[in-house]
Amino acid sequence: MHGETRREDVLADLADYARAGLPVTYEEINKHNGRLERAIRKYFGTFAKLYNYLKRKPLDLTPST
Repeated sequence: MHGETRREDVLADLADYARAGLPVTYEEINKHNGRLERAIRKYFGTFAKLYNYLKRKPLDLTPST
């Protein structure tokens, strides 16, 4: 469906955010990237659930070539 975001897209956006050197905290994401914050809430429910997910499956922060 056009414009639909998947969980993998949310994680890729979060990785891009981290690679850019931006703080990956609830406060910073909520303040500066509302779209990402809403997508995290949609797919993970809470930032605590996202944190627990990332403990099991860490983001790949290797720069893309």
